[in-house]
Amino acid sequence: DFIVLDGSTPSGTVAGQSYTVEEHDGTAIVTLSNLAGWNEGEIIHALGYKNTSSAPTETDRTVSIVSLTDSGGIEDGGENFQIFNPKVTTTVSVVNVNAAPVLTLNGGSGVTYTEPVTGSPSVPIFLFRATQNDPATGIVVDTVETNQIVTVLTVDISNTALGDRLIIGTGGTALDISPAMSSTASYGGDATIPPYTVAVSDAEVTFTGQWTAAEAGQLLSAIQFNNTGNDPTWDGTQQQPTREIVLSVTDQPDTLDDPKVTTLSRSLTISP
Repeated sequence: DFIVLDGSTPSGTVAGQSYTVEEHDGTAIVTLSNLAGWNEGEIIHALGYKNTSSAPTETDRTVSIVSLTDSGGIEDGGENFQIFNPKVTTTVSVVNVNAAPVLTLNGGSGVTYTEPVTGSPSVPIFLFRATQNDPATGIVVDTVETNQIVTVLTVDISNTALGDRLIIGTGGTALDISPAMSSTASYGGDATIPPYTVAVSDAEVTFTGQWTAAEAGQLLSAIQFNNTGNDPTWDGTQQQPTREIVLSVTDQPDTLDDPKVTTLSRSLTISP
C-alpha cells in the first residue's frame, strides 16, 4: 500500500486506515487518522519512501513527524496531542540510476540477402527493418528516461566475405566491411538520418554521435547490406552462408556519467 504525495489523491485508505494529503509549494502534509488496531509505534515504524519515476530529481527529501495524537485521555491534566519541537526528522537521498535502453524490432530474427544474377546490380537490404520498403517498420530505440542521449551504436558482423558493404541511407557512407578492413568516415546528416562519425575495424562498425532515441532509430533503420564480390558466401577459407549481427546501443544521461548498453542479435542469410 502507498500514499501518493503530489496531492492528486487527497484522501483514501492505506493498510485499512484513513489518510489525507495536502500539497503546498512542494511539501506534502500527510495526516493519518482512525488508527484502530495499530500497536504503539507501529505506524511510524511502517513508514517508507519510494519514487516511481524513471528519472527522479536528485534532491534530498526531508521527512518529519510534526505531531501525534493518542487516545489516553485528558483526566488529571493528561494530554492526547503533542507537537514535536524540534520535529522528528530524517532525510532521504535520491540517486538517479540510468536504465539500459530498450530495442524493439518486429518481423523475425533476421533478413536474407539474395545474390544478384550475373550482370545485374546488387540490391542492398535493410538490416534493421521489419518491412524492407517501409522505414516506419524500422527498429525503435527507447532510452527509458527522458533526459537521455544515445552516444554509441555498434554493429558487429561475423563471417564477412570479400565485397561485403554497409550502406548508410541514400546519401550517406558506403563502408567496406570485408575481412581485416579498417576505415573511418563522417557524415553531416540529411533529412532522413542524423550526423555521425563511423569507424570500421575488422567488421565491427562503430557509430558515435549525440542523438535522441528517435534519431538513433532513424540511423539504424537506414543501414543496408550488400556484397559486390563474385561469391558472397566465401570468406576466404570456407563457405559462410550466414552472417551473425550483434547490435549494441549505448545511452547516457546528459548530466550524468552513467552509460548503459543494450544488445540485439540478428542473422543475415546469404542466398546464392
